[in-house]
Amino acid sequence: KDELERAENLGKRGLQIVENLSKKENVSGDLKFLHSNLLLLLGKILHAKDEFNKAFKYYDDAVNMCETNAVALHYLGIINLHLRNYKEAEKNFEKVLKYTKVDKDSVSERR
Repeated sequence: KDELERAENLGKRGLQIVENLSKKENVSGDLKFLHSNLLLLLGKILHAKDEFNKAFKYYDDAVNMCETNAVALHYLGIINLHLRNYKEAEKNFEKVLKYTKVDKDSVSERR
């Protein structure tokens, strides 16, 4: 638990730094992607702490920051499943497939 608390505090500090940078500069694609991934990281930390509603907010913010962040969409789908928001989860997973290049042959070989 202590490790997760420290990780959450570090993640929040990193998020503050990125948000301050965003206010000072024109936000580049790289900075937006970094911001999105910090939100994703905080969501994953809260998810590990079973704080699903808080995790949902961070995952959702990550997707809003960078709508093509397939990893954030994946975790948002998982949280939606946990919260029994099945239609939303399905939409999230469909977007994951849209933004992730999957070699169809390699997928069919695994079956």
